[in-house]
Amino acid sequence: EYEIEDIRTWIHENKLKKVSLQFPNEMLGVSVKIKESLSAKLNDVNFFILCDSLKNSCCIDFMGAKHVESDGIVHFGVACFSEDFEKNKNSVKVYYSLPKARELSSEGIINALLQSLEGVLSEKPALIVFDTEFVHLSQKVRQLIEAKQLSERLMVAKHQKYEAMHGFENDDVSLGQGLHVKQHEIETAKVVVFIGQQSSKLLLFLSIDPLLKGIEKIYTLGQDYQLGLVTNESDTCLLYTSDAADDLLCVDLGGRRIIKKK
Repeated sequence: EYEIEDIRTWIHENKLKKVSLQFPNEMLGVSVKIKESLSAKLNDVNFFILCDSLKNSCCIDFMGAKHVESDGIVHFGVACFSEDFEKNKNSVKVYYSLPKARELSSEGIINALLQSLEGVLSEKPALIVFDTEFVHLSQKVRQLIEAKQLSERLMVAKHQKYEAMHGFENDDVSLGQGLHVKQHEIETAKVVVFIGQQSSKLLLFLSIDPLLKGIEKIYTLGQDYQLGLVTNESDTCLLYTSDAADDLLCVDLGGRRIIKKK
């Protein structure tokens, strides 16, 4: 559930000796258990538990890690991927253990998308965007789409965690929260299918992102595998601000201002 084996492998391959484990407050109850699980086969590594960061829990606590001279950080929970690694002077390596929801499957998602190609997605190229809890399914869904030779009609946004090992191309554009798409996909897509809940903050950011101004409709695909059209609430006022200190997620929108819902 928490990628224990993958984290062990990452620590071993990077020859890390001091690793900070950063948890949001809601995960403190399992923090010691996770630390003990990692220590079981890494006796030569010192682990430190970080919590109650001065920043939001979605941000990497480089300052806290610096206090214990860590050479690596494992971040648990939702992450905004907004940190500037160029300013990370100590070159501390970071591993993200993102939450994984189990309500959906890659096969169920692809079947729903294929059915929609004969309905609401019959004429418009669609950009498929996964919310954080479901992004672990994105690679498998992309592979299934490519196998069916439908990549021009169903374009899947890539995620920094799961696709960084392949590298990003020069025409990749950041949508924030670790999401990347190609420039031509932004220009081609007319519909967004968001794999997640309508209450997601990422969905809100996508709906008002200037990069996606050519998008005509946004649908969500929920636990029932049905597409639901996202409509704007008449009483919603969106304000642009650079101060997101009171927001749960400080999302990097590719250098643009952080957007909050008031």
